[in-house]
Amino acid sequence: MCEPIMPHKTGLSIAEHQTRTLSNYEELLRLAPELPWVPVLQG
Repeated sequence: MCEPIMPHKTGLSIAEHQTRTLSNYEELLRLAPELPWVPVLQG
């Protein structure tokens, strides 16, 4: 979510959105490692 409006809407920086995406990806891998999860980062 790197569109200019998104940090304004969420109050988070691009870096924080990226960090949360990676954290969520790690959690999904932990919960269901057999599924083919693929994180998508913009920035």
